[in-house]
Amino acid sequence: MSEEHTTLEELQRQSEELQLQQQALANRIKEAQKGALRDFVAAVFDDADARGFLRADLLRAFGCKEHRELRQRRRAVNTDSGYRRERTIYFLPELPEQEWIGRGRPPQWVKDTMLARGMNPDSRDDRMHFRSTLESRVV
Repeated sequence: MSEEHTTLEELQRQSEELQLQQQALANRIKEAQKGALRDFVAAVFDDADARGFLRADLLRAFGCKEHRELRQRRRAVNTDSGYRRERTIYFLPELPEQEWIGRGRPPQWVKDTMLARGMNPDSRDDRMHFRSTLESRVV
């Protein structure tokens, strides 16, 4: 009877080991798929850049409303006192003293310039397109 009991325990242990191996393999497959998708998306963006398409236009064509690539880019930079955030400042070359960080309510000069260019300042798509036409610098 002790042999059957030991055999049952051994089978249960083997079953648990196999379940752990199955989970580990599933995780590896998932990571490989994520990597393959990242590579594919990077290749699509590179091809779009080479053909002169904007990434924002490409994402909009696929129905994406907002994406990491479309958001204002901020980089954490290591400094002596820890991390500091860098911001992108947008401006017109003819009005370099007028600045906008591209978030929140647009200043009046942005609205006036958009209206002069035939864009609607209340339209998010128009604001995104307008922001892509501005000069920028990182501070």
